[in-house]
Amino acid sequence: MQDLGRSWKEHSAISIGSSHSRTASIGSTMWVRLDSGVTKLNCDATVGSRFSSIAVVVPAFTLFRKVNTIIPLQAEANAILWASKLAISHGLTIVIIESDCNECVQAVKRGSCIPWRIQVAIGEFQRIMDELEWWNLQWIRRTFC
Repeated sequence: MQDLGRSWKEHSAISIGSSHSRTASIGSTMWVRLDSGVTKLNCDATVGSRFSSIAVVVPAFTLFRKVNTIIPLQAEANAILWASKLAISHGLTIVIIESDCNECVQAVKRGSCIPWRIQVAIGEFQRIMDELEWWNLQWIRRTFC
């Protein structure tokens, strides 16, 4: 509940701005107001001793799911992949996906030299995102008070 409260507080402190690219980017530490028609999906992973949980947050709802890995990089890549699948299944065409996993964002940005543990997830993510009109994967630095 505290994480949800922090996320809501962060979301409520929206500033004006936008970005337009069909790629991965690095940067923002706060929520940014989007152009009309753009949907932002924020994803994250929590790693446990026997499995991990991933989550995708869209302003109107949050979804959680169990994944069968205890490797943080794989869990984060699965969260990003699931966000892309949710975007397609909900008919979204213009999306921003945010992740706090810089290594995954950089893997998408590079498009090559992807760590072997996430090659399948990143490859599938890229294929799915190519179906969209416009997309951006952004690295978001998490700060905790």
